Amino acid sequence: MDGEHLHESRRYALILSDEERCKIIRQDIKVDTEHLLTVSNIVHNMLSIVRGSMEAPCLVVSAGSNHGKTTICNAVRGMDESWRHKIRYVTFVKDTGKTKPMVKLLTALGMEPGKAGIPISMVAEYCIANDIRGVFMDEFHDSIKGLSKGEQDTFLSLLRGLCGAPAYLSFFVFGIDEALNALAIDAQYVRRFELYELTPWSKTDAEYLNFLDTWEEIVPLAKRSHLSSKSMSDYIYTNTLGVIGNICTLLRAAACLAVIWGDEKITLESLQAATRSKWNTRVRPKGAVE
Repeated sequence: MDGEHLHESRRYALILSDEERCKIIRQDIKVDTEHLLTVSNIVHNMLSIVRGSMEAPCLVVSAGSNHGKTTICNAVRGMDESWRHKIRYVTFVKDTGKTKPMVKLLTALGMEPGKAGIPISMVAEYCIANDIRGVFMDEFHDSIKGLSKGEQDTFLSLLRGLCGAPAYLSFFVFGIDEALNALAIDAQYVRRFELYELTPWSKTDAEYLNFLDTWEEIVPLAKRSHLSSKSMSDYIYTNTLGVIGNICTLLRAAACLAVIWGDEKITLESLQAATRSKWNTRVRPKGAVE
């Protein structure tokens, strides 16, 4: 039966048009990888500490580009109903307005920074009054870039102060390897952070093969693609080096071709075409009649 391999919640999409299915395929998919579950567990345990019982523990999640940092950041902060109202989120991606990281952080907390700034004691009081326990900070490596030494010291001083009494805020920092270097500007502060590195999968990693199987259960194709078979998984690995962002980009492109070509499954041919271009859906399989 068509779609028998799909999770029952995804079978509805098989009756949609090719265009609608490709839109679904192009969307990010959350799969409970070991990295995601581990980071979620660490965050949960850190936020479970009674405020004031110890200096707030903090976490740095570090990895190279396209390793799924932002996906994990977004997934973890939305996973647990019990802590969702206690956390805030800020991204330090550079914007056209060149907004200072201090302003971005205070705005994310819900405060109006103002031209004169806000005393750290007032920030702490605000966090306590609103039961804010943690802040997720994405692309942290961009927060320090372009700041003067004085501005760096002021920003890190704020973070360091909020980790201790009376606010006891935990910071969950996501960024490339430079994120740790940014924190290391303050030698005392960086020691408060636990480091977790997102590493690529190996070719024979059971989780890599399980991920391919799970991905296949979610993406609305009528036929099984057998992505975890040796020939398919070897090709995918060789062209992505086990980096999850690269894997998802390749599979999404190949799955769209599977819909457009009418194969209803990912093949080595569609993977090869997707390797050449992730967005060209005008390409046709060998032997196809125009």
